[in-house]
Amino acid sequence: MKVKRNKETESGKFELPGGGHIHLRLLGMADIKELDAECISIEDQYPLLEDENGKKEFHHFAVERNDPDKRRRMTLDRTITGWDGITEEDGTPTSCTAENKEFLYLNDLEFATAYSEGIAALRQRSEKKAEALEKNSLSGSSGQMKERPSAKVADDSTQS
Repeated sequence: MKVKRNKETESGKFELPGGGHIHLRLLGMADIKELDAECISIEDQYPLLEDENGKKEFHHFAVERNDPDKRRRMTLDRTITGWDGITEEDGTPTSCTAENKEFLYLNDLEFATAYSEGIAALRQRSEKKAEALEKNSLSGSSGQMKERPSAKVADDSTQS
């Protein structure tokens, strides 16, 4: 097995209604970890609670807080890598900034639809590639299906 450490995520260019293109990519595991680190926090709470005997005690609860607006902004910023053919009313090109990505996604139904359909197409393409890779790794060059290798467990009962 070869380890590819700098694996690129699936990406593509998709047409926008009315002209232009949107350039998209899927999130990788590093992206997801960074989004989680930025958008999820743990808040410790110590409420004073009364038990069945009327005794009051502080209890510790760790509460997970998620910021869905920040996650959406960051996801759009990472998955939209660029565009062409998007202009302002006066004809000047619209800059591909994090703010404009979110504005178009939230305020332009055609843009949001093209984005969603593009991401879905990239996911489907990625899944097909993974299935083909799995099939090729199991069949080998002869075309005959090989049995998936099972993990071998070392017998350490003879060691002391």
